[in-house]
Amino acid sequence: MRLRKIIIYTGYTAAFFVSLYLFIILSLPDEQIAAYINEKYIKPSGVNLSYRSARISYNLNIVFRETEIEITDMNQKLQLDRLEAGISVAGYIFGKRPFVIKAEGFGGTLRAEAGSKKDKVFIYVDASDIDTLKLDILKEKTGLNIKGTFSLNADIIYDKKESKNNNGRISIEFKGSEIKGGRIMGFEIPPVNTGDLKGDIEIKEGKFKITNFKSKGKDIELRLSGDGNFQSPPARSNLNLSLKVKPAQAFIDREEKLKTVLFGIGNSLDKEGFYNFSVRGTLSSPSFSIEKK
Repeated sequence: MRLRKIIIYTGYTAAFFVSLYLFIILSLPDEQIAAYINEKYIKPSGVNLSYRSARISYNLNIVFRETEIEITDMNQKLQLDRLEAGISVAGYIFGKRPFVIKAEGFGGTLRAEAGSKKDKVFIYVDASDIDTLKLDILKEKTGLNIKGTFSLNADIIYDKKESKNNNGRISIEFKGSEIKGGRIMGFEIPPVNTGDLKGDIEIKEGKFKITNFKSKGKDIELRLSGDGNFQSPPARSNLNLSLKVKPAQAFIDREEKLKTVLFGIGNSLDKEGFYNFSVRGTLSSPSFSIEKK
């Protein structure tokens, strides 16, 4: 009898939760909940989200279709094929990043966790296999058409008012990167294989430092180093970077115009065979110039 009661009790309990689950799925107002999550969790993080439609998924997350995201501080817009947003129970109770999103776009995937407390925003991002040719912002900031796949892992504490409270780390990797053309400082850049490019950015007390950022492709070898202030907002962050470029001799022999360009910047050539450039300005408006040696 006791076993029978346990079975009956378990059955009723399971039926209750199944019914509750179906009730939530079938009756909750999708659009109203999507609007609430947008206002409560997304906008306070400095992101404006617009979308064509929204619905509740089987795991009680909100799925946005045909979305456009505008990062307020960066004044940039990104379009995504699909974005799924929800609240992590564990993150809400024990952590600082209760809001979780999963997105598909630019040929890759993205997972992000975010939360805020007063003026501080806590962000974790893991992006994989993003097609760089589909990132208009990359061409806009560099002046180059860059082919390859981009991955990023970041864990950041960002203070919207006090830059000195900004801390975190960012790891970046470009796989199979190639420059398919473009212009820098008025010079036409020919197609060039730059290989795999990766490096790390450390952020501490409002200052950042770039470490181990380099690549060695078939045509060219690159090294990027330097530091700067990670400002609030990030668009105002100042840059103090050095870019070293070493073209392979076979690449120089193949590109006749390149010989003329290299002759014109010969005063930037160092003893290791690298041509040196400085990157100044701000994150929203970087500027390149020759660094004389």
